[in-house]
Amino acid sequence: MVPSPVDYSIYFVTGRELVPAGQTYLGNLEAALQGGVTIVQVREKNVSTREFLQTARDSKKVCDKVNISSAGEWSGLGRPELGRRRD
Repeated sequence: MVPSPVDYSIYFVTGRELVPAGQTYLGNLEAALQGGVTIVQVREKNVSTREFLQTARDSKKVCDKVNISSAGEWSGLGRPELGRRRD
């Protein structure tokens, strides 16, 4: 079975420092998905590896809830230090 192509038309990059005051990271992500985002990149630079992975897991749950996770799958963890403790 050939996987369906990824729809990059509305690409959303996360970052807690970009979340408007009064909103939460996950609430902001869900609003973006409801607004039509087709792919999500979790980008959290100033957190421990453990916190990054938890954020990625929580983000995937939101994507599953809105039903876009099949496009991006759970791949591409771009943290060079994964596998090394940082916390």
